[in-house]
Amino acid sequence: MNDTAELRQLTMLIPPPVKPIGVDGPLNTGTPVLPSDLLSFARSYGSGYFDIDGGIFLEALNPFAPDYSSRWENHMEQIRHYKKSEGDDYVPYDIYPKQPGLVLWGYGEDRKHFFWLTEGPRDNWPVLVMHDLEFFTRFDCSMLSFTRKLLSGELDCAFIGGVDTANNRVDPRTCKFVSILTTR
Repeated sequence: MNDTAELRQLTMLIPPPVKPIGVDGPLNTGTPVLPSDLLSFARSYGSGYFDIDGGIFLEALNPFAPDYSSRWENHMEQIRHYKKSEGDDYVPYDIYPKQPGLVLWGYGEDRKHFFWLTEGPRDNWPVLVMHDLEFFTRFDCSMLSFTRKLLSGELDCAFIGGVDTANNRVDPRTCKFVSILTTR
């Protein structure tokens, strides 16, 4: 499925806001050139997060939001510091701007971080999910494809915990998108 179809499926599953927040500004620079699927996602959903049972399950950073660059750099600096203090056993990948390196695109509560690994063409970067600041799981798909599969219940979520169901899958009926300009 291409990214346009992935976004259409995601928006049918979990509707975006009628008027997304934080999409009227210019695309922020100072970070790597981002995969096009994040830009499409951000234009549709704006700033906010996917909520499951009152928690931030997944927030994709919005590159059109005024605070994007500072938030992105703050999170990246935390990951750099963590790698430096804990070493390759906990973060077995280089951090952007090293190539291939981790580039943060989202996070969630319970110490979940969602990255791309900058290998190959940018629109083909794989998704890496870090859970509990040490466990990495790789998905060879786009950010949009990953997000749709995760929130539709297609993926077994044992790799990130925090999904309290018998089969470790998200029930999309319990998920909603909450618009907010800045969460953390």
